[in-house]
Amino acid sequence: ARLEEAAQAAAAAEDRAAWQRARAEDRPAAYRRYLEANPNGAFVEQARARIAAIEQAPRREAERAEAEARERNATRVLGARAESR
Repeated sequence: ARLEEAAQAAAAAEDRAAWQRARAEDRPAAYRRYLEANPNGAFVEQARARIAAIEQAPRREAERAEAEARERNATRVLGARAESR
């Protein structure tokens, strides 16, 4: 029983260390390495969520920039209309 407990403790410590390495790098590839090495790890859901967040960030940034451009354009159009009156 003690050997099993020691093995479980070592596995949990390695899982935690792998997660900390992935977090330090904070890139999808690092989280994927964590998932491959620890498919039943304690941080599987967090790794998947972080991959999704990182990969969606450029899309959200593009959408934000597009919305800002539309707003600037609308402001210019409204300003031009007001000046022409």
